[in-house]
Amino acid sequence: KVTPLKDGIGPPADVLLRFLLQASTDIQPPCANCDKKGRPPMFYCNTCGQALCNGCREETHRAKMFSAHDIIPVSKYTKETPKKCSVHGEQYIMFSTVQKSMLCINCYRDTAMESRLHCVDLETAYSQGCRKLDRAVLSLRDLQVAVRDGITMLKNVLEELRRNSDSEKSAVNAVVQTIHDALTKTQENLLRDVDCQMEGKDKVIRGQLAQLCSVLPTIKLHLTMCATIANAASKYDFLDLAYPLIDRLTAITHMGYPIRQVFLSHFLIMHFHPQAGSHHFLQPLHPA
Repeated sequence: KVTPLKDGIGPPADVLLRFLLQASTDIQPPCANCDKKGRPPMFYCNTCGQALCNGCREETHRAKMFSAHDIIPVSKYTKETPKKCSVHGEQYIMFSTVQKSMLCINCYRDTAMESRLHCVDLETAYSQGCRKLDRAVLSLRDLQVAVRDGITMLKNVLEELRRNSDSEKSAVNAVVQTIHDALTKTQENLLRDVDCQMEGKDKVIRGQLAQLCSVLPTIKLHLTMCATIANAASKYDFLDLAYPLIDRLTAITHMGYPIRQVFLSHFLIMHFHPQAGSHHFLQPLHPA
């Protein structure tokens, strides 16, 4: 509820809260006979107009002359003490159902005639108010039950939401683990294929290298032989040796050397490089 505030004036007092505070203080008047308080139970003598503790009540009102005195518990006295009008100082006798306020005799006289039709005595107003309060309490209790049911339902929804969240997390973790396992397996297969390709190519290239290395000394030997015959042999020796040498050189040059395979291997190695961004290295090598 929004309450507009004026300069220097606070919000209006809450009469309901004030009554609750006053009713909860449990302050008892002192005994009129011994001036002591806090000696329960306390009583009030309506005839004497004094508060009495239990001991003084037994001592002072034991005589026959006090037997007609109206003695009630002090809590009942404070509850049933009649209130007076703050304007006229007269005891309240009527209640306006329109203004929702009590009226003394002077307030009632000052009330317009049409408004007096909505005034009832205090006992009738009290009975009507009790019935209305009971209905309001029943409605509020129904609301209390509905609120508690709503709280229980929302707590169950939160619990169900938590369980669903945990289930979803478990499902996500399972899917991620499956993907991770598949990637790991694929990685292992690819690395194995790379190793196999590397092993096969290494074997082929090493064979080619060994073959070429074995040919080179023969070539160097025959080149030296050619230079020697050309420079040191006489005309007769040259003609006698040249044609057999030419035949040998021709045979050497026509042997199957893996020169073409060397260039092919270089091409495959270039495709084997990781930066090539290609999977050509996965193709098996078939030497020509």
